[in-house]
Amino acid sequence: RRMDRLEEAEPYFRETLEGNRRAFGDDHRNTMISIHNMGRLLRDLGRLEEAEALGAKAVAWARDSLREGHPDTAAYLRSYGKTLTAMERYAGAEAALLESYDILADVVGPSHRHTLQVARTLVELYDAWQVAELDGGYEAEAAAWRARLTAPTSRPASQ
Repeated sequence: RRMDRLEEAEPYFRETLEGNRRAFGDDHRNTMISIHNMGRLLRDLGRLEEAEALGAKAVAWARDSLREGHPDTAAYLRSYGKTLTAMERYAGAEAALLESYDILADVVGPSHRHTLQVARTLVELYDAWQVAELDGGYEAEAAAWRARLTAPTSRPASQ
């Protein structure tokens, strides 16, 4: 995957996922990490419906199994938000990404690299949403989040 040889990587991701399912069952953290990783790979391959299903499963598991505000939940929400953005399901993507940002801002702070990654993902969302809905006013949202990338202190006032 890191070498951008996604098609070649898929069998290894599937093997890891199935191995974790056999060893730990469907409701184990290792299995969920594999599900999350497989969803990311499928998104990058353009197989968005499959990626969305896996992303939704990872988010649901995290909400049910991890303490509130766990960083893994934020990671799964960010990935899910990216998938929803790719599917042009912008409102759902926004909700997932804002929740991810809030978790990370609370846990590691607004200037942490993971929190800033979510802020960049929000910029990407609002840029895409603006292109899809020219009169939606999303350029202001994108600008507010861009500002966070240069001076991260708190969530933009428009939120």
